[in-house]
Amino acid sequence: MSRRDKLINHWKSNPNSEPPWITVEAVLIYYEFEIDKNGGGSHFQIRHPALIGHEGYGETGEFTIAIKSGKTVKGWVLRDIVEAIEIVGEVKDGAEED
Repeated sequence: MSRRDKLINHWKSNPNSEPPWITVEAVLIYYEFEIDKNGGGSHFQIRHPALIGHEGYGETGEFTIAIKSGKTVKGWVLRDIVEAIEIVGEVKDGAEED
């Protein structure tokens, strides 16, 4: 199991943890999420084409997250991120089987 997988499992089992944004960002980049930090302040827009059509995500597969003090990710935001990563992982795994 990779360090990244261990992190995701830790986030799932400890939903109240507040990991550093830089760690979360690295995992999102690995899964090829686009991160738009231009919205200003502590809110970033995250998107991935695999999220298009899934409930809770915008037309372009986007969702917004808030970063606490610009440094950490709150637990409730982390749950949303983990859910998005799992959707992307399922789509990616399904594509590899074809």
